Amino acid sequence: MQIKDLRDPTNERLFNIEFLRKALDGNAPWLDTIVLSRQELVTTFAKGEPLKRRSRIYIVLGLSLARILEKKQLQLMDFVYAITLVTQELETFSNKEVLPKTTGPTSTKKEKTKKSLFSKIGDEFSLLHVPHFAFAPDYYQSLYTLLDILYEVHLKIMFYCDNPTSAVKDLSASVLDSFNKFSTRIRKLLNAVHQDIDTLARAKINRELNRVMFSLIPDSGAKDRQMKAAASSSFGYSNVTFRSGFANG
Repeated sequence: MQIKDLRDPTNERLFNIEFLRKALDGNAPWLDTIVLSRQELVTTFAKGEPLKRRSRIYIVLGLSLARILEKKQLQLMDFVYAITLVTQELETFSNKEVLPKTTGPTSTKKEKTKKSLFSKIGDEFSLLHVPHFAFAPDYYQSLYTLLDILYEVHLKIMFYCDNPTSAVKDLSASVLDSFNKFSTRIRKLLNAVHQDIDTLARAKINRELNRVMFSLIPDSGAKDRQMKAAASSSFGYSNVTFRSGFANG
């Protein structure tokens, strides 16, 4: 197999991760539409149990990949197989990671149950590192840290690609197939992030459109207020369309 079959998708993923990091920092417009401030993202991402669950998954994946990055002597084949196995084990962990709620008078007992559950799950994996979560981690920080680690993982692959001696020796159909599985799982994970930011961006654009409509309609009584209400209802999510194949990268 040719090196470019590994280099090209890796380079594209590096670009996509960097774009996501800039968007999360509030330093780039989301898909050339609107800039979302860091505070807007932090506030939005602080809500909801599903996001808390995903933040735990991000931490588990980030810690596990970081441990592989620390192994300096891995060849390309071993590195790709390792990161692919981590994502494979992560899928199993994600399916089992259904935690009891920790509110109410029995919260202490439930916390002990949760700790025991994580301990048992962690023992099942060879490369996936599952820590004990004493509290729900911050989603925004968990995501941003994972993006940093994913960036380093792909930089490592680019290093192998730019070192023909080691890369050519190990590059085979099985290595590329393993990398494609890893890439597909990471794409699925990042697509969920894209959907979250898309929803927030659409809502902000919708508010801005309504504000403009209100400013254009003079307020001269109940009739005008009815017109404003009609104008407001005409600008929903369905009227905002983003042109992007970015989430497929």
